[in-house]
Amino acid sequence: MQRLLVFFIRYYSIFLFLLLEGIAFWLIKEHTYYQGAKITSATNQTTGFIHGKIQSIIDYFNLKEENQRLALENMQLKNKSSDAFQFMTIQHNSISDTAHKLNYQYITAKVVYNS
Repeated sequence: MQRLLVFFIRYYSIFLFLLLEGIAFWLIKEHTYYQGAKITSATNQTTGFIHGKIQSIIDYFNLKEENQRLALENMQLKNKSSDAFQFMTIQHNSISDTAHKLNYQYITAKVVYNS
């Protein structure tokens, strides 16, 4: 507690300056229309920029779930495509109960190291 008190005493002039600057900006904003509009506009632009950056960071960290969802969807679509089936004729195989036999199946995978 004593160190906190010493900190405030040491930087008293800086804290007083910041307090007076805040009061000055508040007075300018409240009592003059043009400067108030400019300060409000600048504040809105700054907060909008900060919110945009925070949202882009949140979106970046949510990409893992999005990539897993897309990998699962790709697996399902590739399993439905005609490339996943091999046309069988009687010459190659004697099974005659189906015209198509599943040749391979796609599964989801994670790339560990991409060279």
